[in-house]
Amino acid sequence: MSVAADSGPLISLASISLLDLLASLFHTIHIPNSVYQEVVAAGKGRAGSEEVARAVWIERHEIKKKGDVAKLIREYGLGKGESEAVVLVKEINAGLLIVDDRVARKCAASQKISVIGTAGILLLAKESGFIKSVREPLGELLRGGFISARRVIRRSSRSLEKIDGLRRICHPKIRRRSLRFSYSKEKPHRSTESGYLDVLANIWIWIGTAIS
Repeated sequence: MSVAADSGPLISLASISLLDLLASLFHTIHIPNSVYQEVVAAGKGRAGSEEVARAVWIERHEIKKKGDVAKLIREYGLGKGESEAVVLVKEINAGLLIVDDRVARKCAASQKISVIGTAGILLLAKESGFIKSVREPLGELLRGGFISARRVIRRSSRSLEKIDGLRRICHPKIRRRSLRFSYSKEKPHRSTESGYLDVLANIWIWIGTAIS
């Protein structure tokens, strides 16, 4: 099953040198030309530009239904890249859209499109064995302003509920893994920032334990 992406998660993951997680998890990522232009051309010199340009596992698509794109821009106030990403899901019959923007997620949900954000990708990657912890990359994203603590906590439970279903569109070796959480007894760091991230990570783990 195909997976499409908006620019936000591509930029966020590239900013912490973890863009390749998408290739490890899904093999191929599909993006519309507007997203490519936004990240590579308009974003030249910034996070994600070079990484996306040289990623051979990212496939670009020209959107056929221009009218649908215009309709989403008009009705939801989305940007062109976000609108094209939503339309692309329909055109290639993708099973998942990777997107962070709140309005774009609402738009996708109204069309029964499954979504996951950057934080959800990190969680899936951790439970699939591609990263050891979500704490460090999550901390980098929080400090860099790419995601907010409130958004992480609000969406964590929803991401956890979807992870088991996501195994069907990941690589076979990932589908065989048991996606379960265990409570970490590691003591919090003493610094305020590290302690805050540790609390946030433990909240994440607690939510996962409650749902499992």
